[in-house]
Amino acid sequence: MNTADQLVRILGGDDWSYRRGKRYGTLLLHLETHRPIDVLPDRTAATLAKWLANHPEILVISRDRGGEYALRSRQGAPQAVQVADRFHVVRHLAEVLERSFHRHRRLLKHIRVPVPNVNANPLTVRYARPDREYRKGQARDKRVERYEAVQRFVKQGMSHREIARRFQMHRESVLRYAKAESFPEKPSRSPKPGILTPYEPYLRARYQEGYRNELGLWREIVAQGFTGTRMTVVRYVLGLCQLEQQGVFSLPYPRQLNSLQVVCFIGLLLRHDEELSQEEVQALSRQRNSTLSWSASLFQLFLQMVRERRGEELDLWFYAAFHSGIPEFRSFVAKLRQDQEAVHAGLIFSWNNGVVEGHVHRLKYLKRQMYGRANFDLLRQRVLHGSMDSS
Repeated sequence: MNTADQLVRILGGDDWSYRRGKRYGTLLLHLETHRPIDVLPDRTAATLAKWLANHPEILVISRDRGGEYALRSRQGAPQAVQVADRFHVVRHLAEVLERSFHRHRRLLKHIRVPVPNVNANPLTVRYARPDREYRKGQARDKRVERYEAVQRFVKQGMSHREIARRFQMHRESVLRYAKAESFPEKPSRSPKPGILTPYEPYLRARYQEGYRNELGLWREIVAQGFTGTRMTVVRYVLGLCQLEQQGVFSLPYPRQLNSLQVVCFIGLLLRHDEELSQEEVQALSRQRNSTLSWSASLFQLFLQMVRERRGEELDLWFYAAFHSGIPEFRSFVAKLRQDQEAVHAGLIFSWNNGVVEGHVHRLKYLKRQMYGRANFDLLRQRVLHGSMDSS
């Protein structure tokens, strides 16, 4: 029997990208057997509604919270119960909590959140070599000149296509420069752990003891197994000197919660009580502001509903969050009420889109194996028949 013609009671679906931001398809999964049953060429609601109309046996549809997708699911399969994926709901709530915390950054200064070692570990302690900084500056100057030229030609009425051809730029880069009110800087990237990373705590301790001899420090860590060059240690020590001059070295925690610490604080709220250390419990108990404490409490109450499948308490949580006086939570409740039945079902049933996400990753792997040279029909056959072969 053809995979697409199988009878399916519990359906899971999610989109996947031919090319991110440009073109998407839809993967449909039989959640009882964990097998793909069809791959649709796009993610339009009309295509999905047509497919669902040919499968009246469907009883449950697990999905994310896409508005049009939900509408067409109801139109194509009005008999089915829609289940909103719990992971997406919790992720959206975490984003709401993060925005609420950022609005009260000044009130968070009394909280000292233990962040992962990556924040205290001086992966960012690197001496900026003058020659590399000079080349980076030259490259930035060229980008600034190009941005100013694009802005000038746009004001003169030249088309984006013509600007892209004249400067040999991608059209999306031209659009980005044309829309930007000021020069868009490149986002900074976090340095990756290097060969010196295991020895950095020892070097920091020796530096704080007052020992600044780069050659001596290099010899000491070589005796511990370090295989790098002396210049690696020299640049690291120069980086420590720069931080010390700026007054930021040897501070155990920043004076005020930064973005990383806000994320870490939310991460503590996501964890179970028995998984927290004493230091982390103390960090959670230092909420002196009623708004912050109430935001954290609402977040944890929702997590308990998700983990214990207490969907009957959803209306009470809606009432408490909407009348909390926190604008971010009021907006979240207003959006969630538009899909309340599916969210409520997600807090009762065990079905979710976790298996679907795994098969989407598999589909992407198959797509990349073909390097974009094969058409949709071949990709669909590999996804469906590969699943049957693995069974």
